Amino acid sequence: MAQAADEIYGDDGVFKVQFSGKQGPECPGPNYIVQQRSENWAIVQASNFSTLFLLSGNQNPDEESITTWLDRAGKLGSDLTDVIRTNRTGCLFT
Repeated sequence: MAQAADEIYGDDGVFKVQFSGKQGPECPGPNYIVQQRSENWAIVQASNFSTLFLLSGNQNPDEESITTWLDRAGKLGSDLTDVIRTNRTGCLFT
């Protein structure tokens, strides 16, 4: 479930996310920061910048697009030395 976060955090792209059957976090958040987005991509960071997510609207984005968005994340200050890619080929959850 996602719902708008407390208005103190602003109102542009700020949501609290709670997964069914999971206990809520100690700090209710928002715990992720959308650093940059477009129609089909978003660069999302954990609030302490320890975790980077590149989210694509395309289940199997091409290598050039991935590299472009990783480069953008690096220019925004992300440490790219420990990036782990997840292969989504054949994923049934679309």
